[in-house]
Amino acid sequence: QHDELGQATLLNLLMRNYLHYNSYELARNLSAKSTFPEKFNNQLARYLYYTGRIKVVQLDYADAQANLTQAMRKAPEHGALGFKVEVQKLLVIIELLMGELPDRNLFSSKPFKKALKPYFVVTQAVKRGDLA
Repeated sequence: QHDELGQATLLNLLMRNYLHYNSYELARNLSAKSTFPEKFNNQLARYLYYTGRIKVVQLDYADAQANLTQAMRKAPEHGALGFKVEVQKLLVIIELLMGELPDRNLFSSKPFKKALKPYFVVTQAVKRGDLA
């Protein structure tokens, strides 16, 4: 029998382990050679987050941004605040690296205000051109 939830969970655990040990090439190979079952939004959100992190390291910012944006959309509507904060942190960095400024409203939204404060300061410095 096909245990798709088990397969999704195992792929995510392997990806998390590879990224934890900075084995980005192994994680990329696993991602490229496997098919992720897309039925389970929570697992899919995590998988998209991991693939987004891989794309960032490969300097493929457009694909990383797409994956991380999808991860935010697939994340649970209520809860998972820590996950959403981590995804948003990466998205802010990617937008800055792509020469874009993140939406100011992101930094004032209640769940992200405190966690993204240092990123807001950096964004404001980039906006002013004050990178000293």
